[in-house]
Amino acid sequence: MGTLCYATGTKGVTIDSNISYLKPCKGDKIRCIATVVKVGKTIGVYKAEIYNNKNELSAIATANYMFLK
Repeated sequence: MGTLCYATGTKGVTIDSNISYLKPCKGDKIRCIATVVKVGKTIGVYKAEIYNNKNELSAIATANYMFLK
């Protein structure tokens, strides 16, 4: 999510985050899909979904970032 924040044109610091673990993430490959939920003037909200090697959803994370000037 931090990489997505930076890739969309701004540097940010985490001001809040939450992770919900749904099942073990076993295997040799992990896939993460990060998306922008909302971007304002000073705060951005991002979401990430983490999948195991069987393409099963293992965790969901959300984070709020404060943008640095």
